[in-house]
Formats: sequence, C-alpha cells, structure tokens
Amino acid sequence: MRKRTCCRPGVERLESMTLLSGIARTHAVAALVKTAPLPNPLVLTGTINGTLQTKGSHHLLKVSGNLSPIGKVSFSTTAPPTGLMATQTSLTIPHGTAKLFVGLNLHPSGTSFSGTYTITGGTKNLAHETGSGNVSGALTGSSSFTATFSPA
Repeated sequence: MRKRTCCRPGVERLESMTLLSGIARTHAVAALVKTAPLPNPLVLTGTINGTLQTKGSHHLLKVSGNLSPIGKVSFSTTAPPTGLMATQTSLTIPHGTAKLFVGLNLHPSGTSFSGTYTITGGTKNLAHETGSGNVSGALTGSSSFTATFSPA
C-alpha cells in the first residue's frame, strides 16, 4: 500500500510567488504611457544628424537625433529626399508603428540651408497631424549633414 501524504500550501510559498494579474497591470500602464497622443498642431524642436551614401544609382539616407515631442528618431531609407540641398523635399519619419510625413522648403546658401517644414499628416495615429516651423542646418562633410527644427 502507498503512503498518503497531505500537502497544503504554506504561507511562505504563496508570499514568494508573483501574481500574474500584477504583471499584466504594470504592462498595461506602460503601454498607455507609450501611446500618449501627440499634440495637434505638432511643433518639432530638436536636431537630427544624417549621412547620404551614394554608390552608383543606389542611395542610402541614415538619420538619427531627437525631435520633441516625438522623442528619439533613428531611421534609414533607400529612397532619400530629392536632394539635401534641393528647395522642395520631404521626409517620412517613423514614430512607433506609424509614420509622420514632413515637407521641407529649403533655401541653400553655400554649405548651409534654412527654410520651413510643414507636417502633412501621416499614418495610423498620426494621420491627421498638422504643424509647421523652421529648419536650418549645414553640410558637415562631403555626405553628412545636421538639421535643427524649431517653432515658427
């Protein structure tokens, strides 16, 4: 015959366990903080740095920086703007799973440029965003640039 043993949960065993409902609540709050809506109109402030690499007919634009209120931005694209020193160009800035569309009206002067930006919408939660301001910058090397966004 088998010996029967009775096992009851002890207080110590329960206290050392993490409740799953507590973890779920923490992640839900973190998710709400990350998806806080952006203001509309959206005014970008901050600086981005980038490089444009050209090999034959292939182009690669790499950009990183910090644009408030979006935060840290970092992206690369094989479809760069029409030119860093062109008067009319555009950028598509990723923000989470959405994208922000920004038109640039630049006025080059030697190795520097200044002008305005206009936010023309986006995708998902950025679809109805608008806004505008100033942008200025300079070429910092043969294929590098820096650009600063500020309110109008």
